[in-house]
Amino acid sequence: MNDRNPPKKRNYFNLIIGLAFSGYGSYRIFTYYNGAEYSNFRLIIAIGFITLGAVDLYKFFRPGN
Repeated sequence: MNDRNPPKKRNYFNLIIGLAFSGYGSYRIFTYYNGAEYSNFRLIIAIGFITLGAVDLYKFFRPGN
């Protein structure tokens, strides 16, 4: 084990925000496919939430921490 580079602690804020963003975006997409009428802008925002959530989850689970 290398003493100069201790393992980094995981940032649990990334986990919480990633799950929240992914969940909210997925919920919006799910309701759209079940018949709710949304504008195109709202769908783009929902896809953006899913993308940001995936990035935050990747930051939490990436190897090397």
